[in-house]
Amino acid sequence: AAPNGFTKIPLNEAGKEGNSVGSEGLPKTWMDIGKDHLVLVQETLRDGWWECIVVERKDDMLTVRWRDYPRWKPFTVHADAVALLNPSPSFKA
Repeated sequence: AAPNGFTKIPLNEAGKEGNSVGSEGLPKTWMDIGKDHLVLVQETLRDGWWECIVVERKDDMLTVRWRDYPRWKPFTVHADAVALLNPSPSFKA
């Protein structure tokens, strides 16, 4: 347990702990978004955009969960309201 009685949640890094993140986990278009894909979702205007994993897609509605907080409850967002990450960067890591 972490200080102050909070439960310590391990970082859920890309490609680890069940995340299918990477070139296979990055959709090329909004129509391509599907289960297990990584997208960015805006939490609030003040708090900015954060990584989410798609749990389910029904038509244009996505059920997503915060990537770094897998125990938090999933929520629904429209596919047009998420941002995509570049699935084919022009540089080599």
